[in-house]
Amino acid sequence: MAGGTIKDLDAAFGMRIQHFTENDEVIQLAIGTGSFIYRCEPWKGVYLWLNQIKDRSLPAETTTIRYVTINYCLSGRCEVRLPDDTYIYMKPGMLSIDAREPVDGYYYPTGNYVGLELAFDLDTLEQNSPESLTDYGDVLGWIAHITEENEGSCSAYVSDSCRELIQTVCTNLMKRSVSLQAYRFQTLSLLVQLMNGGITPIQETDYVTKGQRYIVTQVERKIAADLSVHYTIRDLAKEYGISPSSLKLYFEKVYGMPISGYLRDMRIAYAQQLLQDTTMKIGSIAAACGYSHQGKFGTVFRQCTGMTPLEYRRLNYRSEGEDNNSETQ
Repeated sequence: MAGGTIKDLDAAFGMRIQHFTENDEVIQLAIGTGSFIYRCEPWKGVYLWLNQIKDRSLPAETTTIRYVTINYCLSGRCEVRLPDDTYIYMKPGMLSIDAREPVDGYYYPTGNYVGLELAFDLDTLEQNSPESLTDYGDVLGWIAHITEENEGSCSAYVSDSCRELIQTVCTNLMKRSVSLQAYRFQTLSLLVQLMNGGITPIQETDYVTKGQRYIVTQVERKIAADLSVHYTIRDLAKEYGISPSSLKLYFEKVYGMPISGYLRDMRIAYAQQLLQDTTMKIGSIAAACGYSHQGKFGTVFRQCTGMTPLEYRRLNYRSEGEDNNSETQ
């Protein structure tokens, strides 16, 4: 198996790997409660990871190995903690170059993240760096220069050509269908493009302080604990001693959308779960999801999913032998 034993991988990921499958070049790792990582080692000490995360957080253990990483967000949000104890949140299209270890593990505010990661084991590469990584430029020197200029972490946007190449690499990792030579060529092509004008550093990033992060994560937990309950932004802001406008601003920075949109998505996701897994009446599901009127619930559900609640149940109900057509609206 390329890249070490399962014990080595456990240590590297800082969490227990539940199971893995592999072909000649790519290992698929199941971690957390529903997350997968597709992992390839194009060269010894260089790792390609496609992260498909379905968890809010994943642990990370301190390691003696020195890594620098390049991360690109395809969907969802990922938290990056800066040296001054402030936080920024990667959103689709953002790239980060980071020479610092995660302090409190990895946090994904919405519990849904897809990203490509390139990790460089500096100790291994300093002893024996592949010639192809230096033939077209000093990759490690470029990374070191950027991270040193930005106190260990740099955020940027990438060019269209880099974005297209990232999509190709991700597709190939998930399909696990190309050769090691192809992964090497694509990785090298991406690095060359990034080094030669492929990134535009973000000069002014939206960040939140540790205190602001604490407030909005507590608010999110409160509103998510019982979706049938309605809270006003004014009351939530008053509880934590901030203005309603500040709460709305901080929440959108962390979770990427207004509180109202976030709640709508959570309510519809919960409704989908109840429609799939229970025989609750549609009206009861509407109430459990915070809708006092079944008609309003049906309208929002259809806007979000493209079908009525009853149509969704008929297509997705998981129990066998139930008469779905008997469901009352």
